[in-house]
This record gives sequence, C-alpha cells and structure tokens, in this order.
Amino acid sequence: MTTDTPYPEDEGVVDFQDLPGGAKAALEAVLMVLDQPATATELAAGLKLTVAAVE
Repeated sequence: MTTDTPYPEDEGVVDFQDLPGGAKAALEAVLMVLDQPATATELAAGLKLTVAAVE
C-alpha cells in the first residue's frame, strides 16, 4: 500500500448477490444517477463486475 492509497483496495467491495435485486439493481441505480453516458467497460470497472455481467 502506498501513501496515496489510504484504504485497502478491496475495502467497500460489495457482493451484489447478497443484496435484493443483485447486480442488476446496483447497475440500475448507477444508471439513474449518471450525468453522462458510460460504456459497459466503465460501468463494470466502477461496480467491479465483468463486462459480460453488465451487458
């Protein structure tokens, strides 16, 4: 860990399958608040999902 990374990389990672609606609901929530278009790759990276899961 470096000084510019104060938190462990996996901190805050959510297993979407443990939440009601799963990854689909999480993706829908993100799409509702985005103020510009995002690619499947960007969405996957932001949610730590595979591109296939986003598509």
